[in-house]
This record gives sequence, structure tokens and C-alpha cells, in this order.
Amino acid sequence: GVTRLFTTPKHLVISAIEHEAVIEPCLWLEKQGWKLTLVSPDKNGLITPEAVRAAMTTETVLVAVMTANNEIGTIQPIREIAKVIRAERKNRNNHLPYFLTDACQAPRAVDLAVDKLGVDLLVLNGSKIYGPKGIGALFIRRGVNIEPLLLGGGQEAGQRSGTSNVPGIVGLGEALMICAREREAEKAKLTPLRDFLATEITKKIPEAFINGDPTNRLPSNLHLTIPGLLGEQLVIELSAKNIFCSVGSACSVFGTGGSRTLRAIGLTPQLAESSLRFSLDLKTTKSDLKKVVTALAKIVTKIRAFEPKIKKD
Repeated sequence: GVTRLFTTPKHLVISAIEHEAVIEPCLWLEKQGWKLTLVSPDKNGLITPEAVRAAMTTETVLVAVMTANNEIGTIQPIREIAKVIRAERKNRNNHLPYFLTDACQAPRAVDLAVDKLGVDLLVLNGSKIYGPKGIGALFIRRGVNIEPLLLGGGQEAGQRSGTSNVPGIVGLGEALMICAREREAEKAKLTPLRDFLATEITKKIPEAFINGDPTNRLPSNLHLTIPGLLGEQLVIELSAKNIFCSVGSACSVFGTGGSRTLRAIGLTPQLAESSLRFSLDLKTTKSDLKKVVTALAKIVTKIRAFEPKIKKD
């Protein structure tokens, strides 16, 4: 919607670990003549304000950095990045660039008060917060102009025409209120459980290592790599024991070489394909996690002893 305001191509700055729903449209715009800069994260998946500052030019009209990564769980310093963008506007003496953040993963872990964050555009959805699927929300700061992508009856302030999904809207609103009310209690419960799982896995499987920021990460997320083993095979073996994890985002279909996010933090294609993501929820217990650790350690031992394995890096 922002890019449709301009009659000639400008410049976009986005992090290299954005969700496919953000990065793919930007790659398409690049083919249409727009200039695109992908900001690389550090080894923990962190996008620094300094890196964003260095990426902007006088032609930059939009900066996009997700609040929290859906694969490795790293939470970004959105407020600090917003300060850098405001400084750029002051230097230009205008209202650009706009700042967009994909906050779909964040409501259960981060206070999303937009005035505190300093963002212009913020995206949410229901499926990541125990809300209804197929419903989302877009915050647009007053004074920010975007062109609608869907035209028709002018519903939703003219930004998305079509009959409003009232049950979905109510469900999303209720889910967000529950998140705000229970956020601190959920973090207090899940953070030590996540850290317990990380500690026990790396103790039982010493070659395993954790991906993502060690502290600034989603309480419900643990992403790890076990060099020399295929993540897909581990997922299959674990599922046979009623333990369910994934090799990455459910929103993407990876080709060979693993995910874009894992490559961006420096993992080789082989290591990316040797990775797993565990997600904890409100019903997860320490007893559950002990079973995961025991099962995973036995599976790794079995595979290393008897089954083909990919070449180690």
C-alpha cells in the first residue's frame, strides 16, 4: 500500500529475516525497478539500529523489521530502530521513511503499545495467539497515507473493501486482550521451561547448539541445530513418539539449503537442514520436556550408529 503512493520506484529497507509475506512482495517490487536493501542480522538474528541507519538512503520510503522472528525467536530492538528512523526523518525534514513491523509472533511476549514502539504500521494475526485463523489487523498511525490494495464498498476505513468478518474481528480482539492480561504470567512460566529444555538437550547432545538470541527471544521458542543429522528425519522419529516439532516455519516451503533466516545468521545449507524448532505452549510441563530430551537423545544415538547421515561441516 505504501509503495503505490509513488509514481517512480524508490528504495526499501527490510531485514533479511523477514517473514515470506513481507520479503516476497519486496523481491517482486525489486523486479519492477525498486531498489531493495536486505539488512543482515548478527549471528543471533539481531538487527541492530546501526545496521538500519547504514542501509537507509535519501530515497528510502519504507523500513520493515519484524518484532520477533517466527523461526529462531529473536526479539528485535524495535524502539531503538524507531529512534534511528525518526532521526532520518528529521534530517530530511519530512515524514519518510515509514516504519513497518510484523508483530504477529509478539503479542504473547512483547508490549505492543504503538506509541512506545514508535512504529507507523504494525501487523497482527489471530492464529499465533490462540485466536481465530484467517483474521488479522493492520495498525496505521494517524497521518500515514497508504493506498488500498482491495477496492469496493470502502469498508475498514477504505483500506480493505469487502464484508467485514465480524466473528473473526471479535475473536481477535478478545485474544489480544487475553494476551495483554496474561503476558507476564505466561513469560514467567515458559521462559524457565524453554531454558530447561535448551540446557538439557545440549547436555545430552553436546554437539547441539541453540540458534537465536540467548536472552532476547520468545519464551515459547527453542530453535537448535544438531550437526550431521537431517532435521526432517528427527521430526519423523519424534512424531512416532507423539512428540511434535518442525524444521521451520509452517508458512514456508523450503527448497534445498534450508530457510532464508538460517542462512542469514550464518548457517551453511547443511547445518540449516540439521535444525529443529520446538514450540512450547501454556500446557507444556517440565515432565513433557524431560520426555522430549530423553527421546531426542536416544534417536540421535540410534541414527548416528545405524543410519545414513549427511556430511558434517
